[in-house]
Amino acid sequence: MAAFTATLRIYPVTIQLAHPKTDMECGGKVVLPVSALHALTSRVAFLQKSPLLFMISHGTKNTHCGVLEFTAEEGNVNVPSWILDTLQVKVGDTVQISSVYLTKATFARFEPQSTDFLDISDPRAVLENHLRGFACLTEGDIIPIFYNNRSYLFKVEETKPAKAVCINECDMEVDFSAPVGYVQPSKEDKPKEVIVQGGPIAFSGQGFRLDGKQSKQPQVIKRVVPVPKVGQPNYDYKIGTIEFFRNDNSKGNNPEGSQKDRPPSSRSLN
Repeated sequence: MAAFTATLRIYPVTIQLAHPKTDMECGGKVVLPVSALHALTSRVAFLQKSPLLFMISHGTKNTHCGVLEFTAEEGNVNVPSWILDTLQVKVGDTVQISSVYLTKATFARFEPQSTDFLDISDPRAVLENHLRGFACLTEGDIIPIFYNNRSYLFKVEETKPAKAVCINECDMEVDFSAPVGYVQPSKEDKPKEVIVQGGPIAFSGQGFRLDGKQSKQPQVIKRVVPVPKVGQPNYDYKIGTIEFFRNDNSKGNNPEGSQKDRPPSSRSLN
């Protein structure tokens, strides 16, 4: 039998407390009435199992949480808004809350709910830092992380060794799945080809990225060397003579005609 069980009305922490604690919105701890503390005090053995963990349920939906303090109004429980979304309840609905004991977590995998997650330079460090506001995790929950004036949602995709685990003072391995909406780059992208007509090729070396990853579309440069034109041989050439060809002035003012109209002059070497 649980050390504490009660039926309470659920309210978000931002509207029920005398001094709204907006920082609680990015955590996994609730505020219970003082009667809950009195009930737990009678169970000294349970109080020695730190931290105090609870299961909140409504119909077939449930999640787990820790407790921050016992200052809520009698009959009420104040929770982060994401818990209302998880339980699919409205403000003021009744929920069942009972104390539980959860095993220590060894592994947790999270699925970012947006590709905006990729904008975070060190997502693992950011997530681990914000998980300090949580006492436990439950598979299927979608929890918010506030970072750099933005809200990022993460689905608790998998936890080990159970579907609900305690993450307080434990050595837990963290992993990420691909964000929702992420499209893997196509591996069929062909490299760009540049053809250079002869001559030296400037900047023809391979490019490298600053982060050490391979360039997605490497550039391949092909050099095409033009074949020089070969003139028609003079089959009437006589051994022992040198031929002098005159310039082609067919397009200029050449009264004597063009090169095509006059034969080359020859001079004997003897």
